[in-house]
Amino acid sequence: ISNYGLSFGLFAPCCGDSETFSINYIPEILIQGSRTIGNSINITFSNAFFWEQDYMLMMALGTEPGYALKDGRIIPLNATPGSVLHESIYLPEKLGFFNSQGTLDANGQATATLNIPDIPELEGFTVSFAFVTLNNSRPMPEAILYISSPESMIIEL
Repeated sequence: ISNYGLSFGLFAPCCGDSETFSINYIPEILIQGSRTIGNSINITFSNAFFWEQDYMLMMALGTEPGYALKDGRIIPLNATPGSVLHESIYLPEKLGFFNSQGTLDANGQATATLNIPDIPELEGFTVSFAFVTLNNSRPMPEAILYISSPESMIIEL
């Protein structure tokens, strides 16, 4: 994942002091690898504010209308009973989706793998990913501390 730097300065008119602050921003989700049928891709995701926090990376066939939580927040992935989203949460390995749940590292990053099945009919499907960070000692939906923006890809032949 590439870092993007942001610097800004603060000036205190009363004292003539100034200070420059720098922040490194890392994109939330980065999809790497050939998005073709029969290949594997890596999905690297991050949130530097939630290092060493539990996560769940989910996938779905689209982002609209999203999955509404009871507290009004929206996970930006399409969900219907028995959908790819539900399978990615409860049976991710069945979809060829590995390391989709775990703990972010000390930098707030993790990498999951998706093995795209060798099924030609998947050509043209849009697959979307989003992740949440979790505090599993809380009840749902309060356990969800953070919801990422989605990232999508189109499966190619």
